[in-house]
Amino acid sequence: MNYPLIASLLLTAVSVHAVESQAILNERLKTAEPTNVEGVDGWRFLPAEIKHLLAGDPSNDSKRPLETIVDFDQQLKKLGIRLIVVPIPAKVTIHPEFFDERLAGATASSPEAAFYEALRAKGVEIIDLTQDFAVSKGQGPLYCARDSHWNGRAIVLTAQKLAAAVKGIVQNRIELETREEQIEIQGDLGGEKEKVTLRFVNPKGQTARLEPDRASPILLLGDSYVLVFHDGGDMHASGAGLPDQLAFELRAPVDVLGVRGSGATPARVSLARRSRANPSYLPGKKVIIWCFGVRELTQAEAWKPVPLLKPQGSGQ
Repeated sequence: MNYPLIASLLLTAVSVHAVESQAILNERLKTAEPTNVEGVDGWRFLPAEIKHLLAGDPSNDSKRPLETIVDFDQQLKKLGIRLIVVPIPAKVTIHPEFFDERLAGATASSPEAAFYEALRAKGVEIIDLTQDFAVSKGQGPLYCARDSHWNGRAIVLTAQKLAAAVKGIVQNRIELETREEQIEIQGDLGGEKEKVTLRFVNPKGQTARLEPDRASPILLLGDSYVLVFHDGGDMHASGAGLPDQLAFELRAPVDVLGVRGSGATPARVSLARRSRANPSYLPGKKVIIWCFGVRELTQAEAWKPVPLLKPQGSGQ
């Protein structure tokens, strides 16, 4: 019996033993479609998130995410920039009751808690949203039913937590207003369309979204969790994503660099390219908030160190 693997799931329940939780996750993954795992009441889940939960402690991953994150943090510290790492909890961690009826009594704790403590011991600032989400879900779901991303409630909650963490950094405040609107989306996990309620943000008296500001001292870096409901198109909506909600909470625009796909290495590569193209870019930043799906810790293709600045003497 693999107790470390079982412990990594941390789906603790009165009626469901940890061994049974592991068996359920394995069972459902083996019979899943390549693109989704069918849950309860039409909910669907991303197979990569289940694989992450079964992978064990990310500290032991051969791609070395811990060392890579520490390297990124140290590079930024040398530039006088504060890094805040914000992994978004797996959908099944927060909503096991929608994954399988047998997990209906489960409560979520962060399976990555030990990994986060190891990062903190190396001086990396981490915001773990698991407990905030676990408490808030009592007022309603925090993820889309048939999309792999979080919903409007989770985004607002996260923006408020981040705004409290970076309060006072942005001095120039602007007038913004919000409106709540329900839209219908076709989720990336297939199935029927669903309705989601979003808080749209725009400059006062205007209907268009507040555009990101390259000159902002705060950069929101990451994957599609940064772009969903912000970037339009296949991201479902524009003006209601994390950049918009954080801007509203701060009453100031933020800078955004999001990538479709992995938020592990590609996001940092994009940042390096931007900083090398404009030598004054990074010196203008005070905080970088790095937000990505937690599954990246074990399921990303690579966790490679990325030099943010061109090496001295390099002609590249």
